[in-house]
Amino acid sequence: MKNFTAQRQRMLICATFVTGLISGLPVFGQSQAINGSIRGRVADQTDTPVAHATVKIENAQTGLSKSTDTAEDGYYVFPNLSLGSYTVTVQKEGFNSQRHDSVVLDAGTEATIDAQLTVGAVTTSIEVSGGAPIVDPARVSTGRTIGHEETDNLPLTSRNPYNFILFQPGVSGHPNPELGIPR
Repeated sequence: MKNFTAQRQRMLICATFVTGLISGLPVFGQSQAINGSIRGRVADQTDTPVAHATVKIENAQTGLSKSTDTAEDGYYVFPNLSLGSYTVTVQKEGFNSQRHDSVVLDAGTEATIDAQLTVGAVTTSIEVSGGAPIVDPARVSTGRTIGHEETDNLPLTSRNPYNFILFQPGVSGHPNPELGIPR
């Protein structure tokens, strides 16, 4: 008798399940969304789409940073982002940039951040590096060692190596005809 009762319970459970499927009872499910997304449109002051504007998102808590360019119609999308708070920055050359802080993404949500860029000022920056050598006006002496090769190869009329001093930069004077020593 116990075997017959257990078999009857199984048949009752199967019949209830099949009847529920046929009659269209609601099926209870749970959302599987664990991500969010950010999308939007970038336009100028006249509501004309701004193509190729750079849109950058940053999540300071996780260190996530992504960027994309807008399409020809001005739209952009960042799908499948982890949950958290984001900063959205929109930039385009010739326009002032726009920044949206604290864009919060919850599970299964989609944040829409539209940006209307205003015309910005054009600036020019010139950076100069290098230059003339530094001259120290406090230094009045310069020194140089005359090598053996210079002594052997340069013409010396007086055969005095001290006359080579006149060839150094910043030295003035004239040879002494009496002893061949420069003054």
